Amino acid sequence: MKHQLRVSVDLGTWKSRLAEPAARGTAQPAPARPGADPNEAYAVQVARAGYLPVPLAGEDYIELLPACWRAINDYGIAIGHRTYDCPGLGPYRRKASPVPAMRGRWEVHYDPYDLSRIWVRDQAGGWITVPWTQLPMVAVPFADFTWRYARQILAALGGDDTDQTAVARVLAALLHRAKDGPPDRVIARTSAAAASSSFPECRAPARTARQMLLRTMTWLATPASSRSECSTRWPRKRACGDRRRRSLPADHPRRLAAVRGHRTR
Repeated sequence: MKHQLRVSVDLGTWKSRLAEPAARGTAQPAPARPGADPNEAYAVQVARAGYLPVPLAGEDYIELLPACWRAINDYGIAIGHRTYDCPGLGPYRRKASPVPAMRGRWEVHYDPYDLSRIWVRDQAGGWITVPWTQLPMVAVPFADFTWRYARQILAALGGDDTDQTAVARVLAALLHRAKDGPPDRVIARTSAAAASSSFPECRAPARTARQMLLRTMTWLATPASSRSECSTRWPRKRACGDRRRRSLPADHPRRLAAVRGHRTR
């Protein structure tokens, strides 16, 4: 609550100073309305003077990564059942960080898509790159979800998923299998299943004008007592690949003979 009150007081003081006329030889570089907040003043200045986009450097990339706070022990830094260590951590082992609020822990940044190394902020504000101690067993970058999946596999096999050496063996085998791809028998079985599930060729019925005329003549030749309202409709369209016996076409000799027989009656 005190922090929020202080921020609001500082912002109000800044707004009041911005609204004051120019003094002590300083003036606003662009006209702004009285009482403009910092965002509006910045927008006015950018519209007047423009801006120069600058690409991010390597240190900026590290600054944008997720952060956590860890203690630097004799064996290194432990994160997620993994140990990171390097000679650069020597002066900081078992020492408190210059941030009292973090109870002696040091600021650590990590990449969730590449857990092979971490970055520790030193006292000078720079970064110390610390590799994973079991990295020679894996030798390729791996993500956090890959590490968790390797732990699940090891736990399902009855192993200790907190042992980073055992997890590293499973992780190396998993990444090697993913690099080589599925075996040939799996590819052949998948291809055969895809070929067997192909749909038959769909052919639309040919409804020519001659067939429609013959159907109408057949209906007119049928006695009124035998006619039905549904007889004038076309049969229901059957699904592709239906092998049931279909009715005779309208121009079949048997259908034509039936039409002639009705006419002679």
